[in-house]
Amino acid sequence: MKTFCVIGSILYALFVVFVAKFCTQSNVPDVASSESLARLAVKDGGGVWVGIQECEGLPSLILFNSPVTGSTLALKTSELTADNVRRRIEESDAAFKAFDVQRGI
Repeated sequence: MKTFCVIGSILYALFVVFVAKFCTQSNVPDVASSESLARLAVKDGGGVWVGIQECEGLPSLILFNSPVTGSTLALKTSELTADNVRRRIEESDAAFKAFDVQRGI
């Protein structure tokens, strides 16, 4: 009976440790990996990483530069994909070209 109680206590302790570890991993977002994923999306979309702009009460923005014009562009974190980065850069570059044509450059 004594052996049964010892083994039961050990199994219970292992169960508690396992549950605690699982809960902490799933509920706490890893900010470093979120930034890494954002950097990858910007790079894959053809942009140059600038950073993350956080303002209280407003959605966070991912900032990146167009490699052609050097202009700084932004996307909400909820909209960040490589395709959206690419699309935003193309729109901005086209606007710069239209402005240059208008000025006769």
